[in-house]
Amino acid sequence: MAVGGRTRRARADGRLATGSATGSPPSPESVAEVRGAAGAVPVLVASGTSLGNLASLARHADGFIVGTSVKVSGRTERRVDPARAR
Repeated sequence: MAVGGRTRRARADGRLATGSATGSPPSPESVAEVRGAAGAVPVLVASGTSLGNLASLARHADGFIVGTSVKVSGRTERRVDPARAR
């Protein structure tokens, strides 16, 4: 796939799989597509990770970038909620 070639040429450290907006998760199928194109570099889910979708996304991802899910009331503009972060 051409995307994998671009990853190598750009010397990317990883590929990100995101949803359509901040806090919106990608589908497991989208993450699988990114995984297939990423070659040897890690795939990180970069939006919308929650306890409810973690297992389905983790099958194809090497890691997760979390932010909104650990904020007060799950709102991007709020501070980190220690209880949610735990």
